[in-house]
Amino acid sequence: MCAITSLIVNDYFKGDMAKIKVDRISHYFNIINDSIVDLTASQFNKKIDYKDYKIINREDILTEDTNNRYKKLKEKVSKVI
Repeated sequence: MCAITSLIVNDYFKGDMAKIKVDRISHYFNIINDSIVDLTASQFNKKIDYKDYKIINREDILTEDTNNRYKKLKEKVSKVI
């Protein structure tokens, strides 16, 4: 859910989207006003070291599956905001 959550946060708050590897797993989060915003960090049982992140484009993570899940979550979020 980190990629999808990062896309939704980017929709509403802009900033940058970033990617790092945590235990060899890709993890996505946001950088807004030079601050790390990671709403899905709790999926890991350890503190995340963000020093080696890379800024990415939305298109880099919008595979067909991610895009389908993103659209579903975006629709639900838009109903409550």
